[in-house]
Amino acid sequence: MNRVQQCYEQAGGDYAAALEAYRDDSRIRRFVIRLAGDPSYRDLRAAMEAEDTEHAFRAAHSLKGVAMTLRMTALYEAASAVTEALRASDRERAMEDMPALESAYERTMEAVRDLAAEPQK
Repeated sequence: MNRVQQCYEQAGGDYAAALEAYRDDSRIRRFVIRLAGDPSYRDLRAAMEAEDTEHAFRAAHSLKGVAMTLRMTALYEAASAVTEALRASDRERAMEDMPALESAYERTMEAVRDLAAEPQK
């Protein structure tokens, strides 16, 4: 198993789908590492703390889109749950879904940091 594939396994992503979409590991790696700089999760947390449902929805929707594009399945599913709760203006349900999103996000970021720390071959 190569390092990019290990990253996807660690993050709960779909490596086969990512490979089909991006065609090679170096492209996947480049895009996955950019995830660390994406502000969507930080923006979502700030908007949730400020009880700003509209901005929280936009941030959750952005995070969901990024996760879907990268085929990070666990993160996508967790972000989707929060997005749909916020779309329905159900902040309470979104708050209930946040711990699963936080867990998926941290797991994904750990995998991304591990991948980024390893020199590309």
